[in-house]
Amino acid sequence: MRDVMAVVVAYSLGCVQTGYYLVRAVTGQDLRSIGSGVTGARNVGRVLGRRGFVLTLLVDGGKGALAVAVAGWLGASPLAEAAALLAVAVGHVWPVQLRFSGGRGVAVGLGALAVFDIRLLGVLAAVTLLVCAVSRRFQVGGLVGFAAIPFAAWWFHVRNEALAGVGGLSVIVLFAHRVHIARLLWPAPEAGGEPAAKPGE
Repeated sequence: MRDVMAVVVAYSLGCVQTGYYLVRAVTGQDLRSIGSGVTGARNVGRVLGRRGFVLTLLVDGGKGALAVAVAGWLGASPLAEAAALLAVAVGHVWPVQLRFSGGRGVAVGLGALAVFDIRLLGVLAAVTLLVCAVSRRFQVGGLVGFAAIPFAAWWFHVRNEALAGVGGLSVIVLFAHRVHIARLLWPAPEAGGEPAAKPGE
């Protein structure tokens, strides 16, 4: 029962869409119809500016941390703790009350990792900064950072349950950014140039 409670609480926390409710309260608008259409901090920043961005980032990160912490407080099994790590990200990306249209899981993933295994958060930050320094693109650095954490977990010899949870988190975040990844891999052709090949061609 404790394990089930841990997962249910984690998903429920993930469904708390900070950006959506904040924008709705301040402007009356539906954030999903603005900008990128997601409920994350970057899109909130387009509407409410830096303060909205920071507030959303902190609250979303906090709910990720809280989800994993609650699993620990309940005395959940290692498998349930890993499931809670996944559940809070799933709830954030696919919130049931918003018809499964939420954010992309970055902030909530960072917060969850901070409690789940701080070493993995450190690796993610280091890889992100390194790739960003080379590519000059923070988004690229962040995506590579999330892609690297399962390998870091393997390197640290974490339990199999934890490795599966971290791997799942990485997949969720990368999948949520699939459009951005496609644009990076197959950039749109410049005006007057040859058309870029479509994925799969």
